Amino acid sequence: ASLNPAGRGYVNPKLCFVCHAAIYKNNMRTGMGRLFGRPGPENTVEDYAVKNSFYHEASRTYFQMLRRDGKYYQRWYQLDLDGKQTNASELSVDYVLGSAIHARAYIHREAGGRLFQLPVAWYAAKGGYWWMAPGYDSASHPYGRRPITYDCLFCHNSWPTVPANHQKIGDEPVYAGDLPDGIDCQRCHGPGKEHIQRAAAAGARVEDIRAAIVNPKRLPRDREGEVCMQCHSRTTGLRLPHAIKRYHRGDFAYQPGQPLGDFEIQFTFAPGAGQNNWYQNVSTVVRMRKSQCFIRSGGALKCATCHDPHSPDHAGDMAHYNAVCRQCHASAFDKLVAAGKHTGAAGCVDCHMPARRPMDGDKGALHWRRTIKTDIDVFVADVILQGSNGPGLVSSLKRVQPAARVLFISGFELSELSRRGILSSPDLIGGSVEFLQKPFAPEVFMCAVERLIASGGKKT
Repeated sequence: ASLNPAGRGYVNPKLCFVCHAAIYKNNMRTGMGRLFGRPGPENTVEDYAVKNSFYHEASRTYFQMLRRDGKYYQRWYQLDLDGKQTNASELSVDYVLGSAIHARAYIHREAGGRLFQLPVAWYAAKGGYWWMAPGYDSASHPYGRRPITYDCLFCHNSWPTVPANHQKIGDEPVYAGDLPDGIDCQRCHGPGKEHIQRAAAAGARVEDIRAAIVNPKRLPRDREGEVCMQCHSRTTGLRLPHAIKRYHRGDFAYQPGQPLGDFEIQFTFAPGAGQNNWYQNVSTVVRMRKSQCFIRSGGALKCATCHDPHSPDHAGDMAHYNAVCRQCHASAFDKLVAAGKHTGAAGCVDCHMPARRPMDGDKGALHWRRTIKTDIDVFVADVILQGSNGPGLVSSLKRVQPAARVLFISGFELSELSRRGILSSPDLIGGSVEFLQKPFAPEVFMCAVERLIASGGKKT
């Protein structure tokens, strides 16, 4: 038999709507509710008609994103010596992965049920634009052949149906039937079958109905946090895995309320490994637990303190998050302002959680908790970043590290960067900001770093 979620008590999430209509509608509007689905006019925010192509210099490949006869495609090709198209390929976009709050990836499904990530992604910054998906921005990547593993869908969708001969850890990821449309209620509340059956039974008691479903806020503190940690606690993006599944547990075996440690063993850097300030995608819970807010609250701070998982209205709402900060810090903040020791601006997030580029991704993200205890001497930034640029990133850094020297690097000449309006000679402030064009020898890089450190009055 196939590994069917229905066999473990999971139901069609639309059944939740009968009793929880408002919550259900709101959840379907959240980033998690819109995380996965088939492309169509109702969920398309990308430009498939005008700004739908670009040239990727590293691979000398042209990419086009097309809509044709109600279907969506990604096409790529190169030009031969006569300027004619060659090495052309085209694959259908069968699924969209991503809420479009920050970005979207695109998935092709083969006839046998395997899924592959397509090479081009869409980024919401700058009004929206197409560019290479993370990991595809190289000269020789085999486009459209990156498999969507069970680990991928564990966090990016509700539970799929898996064929019987593909259920063991390490099996080739194959998917049967239609895939779910986004994260539904049962991802955080557990299987809903028994809950619905009790609610429909004559004379059912409220306490029995409630006991048949998981309410995260009624769980012990550790179990409640693990509901979020199942997907938001990635501790490393290096080749060594951040977590290993328990041998006797399947890829989709975790259920809310169970100890996460019974499902997988998570790893992190050892104390003193020099990685206290690492930051990367989906490390939110781990970073929060290193924050002073969490430590000084005795662990009372939790994800839901700032984030309402049922509300689609707080994404990007800095006023909401600033107000959450003031719930604890209003009195101290007002005293500092009155004493002239703090600006009267109430933008807590701007300074204490500025945008930061993850060490393992192409996109900047929020949630920089202030765990840096030492000054940064030299900040090295590539000028061209996906969804941002080096000068913009440095501007955010300077809010909390104003004395840091800066070394910009790029494969483009300074004249080309100046033509694009990104970086020019006047930006290179003597002694504190320098620029190197790639490629460069290691000793050239080290000399530039040493000059910048020495300009700050320190010995190298």
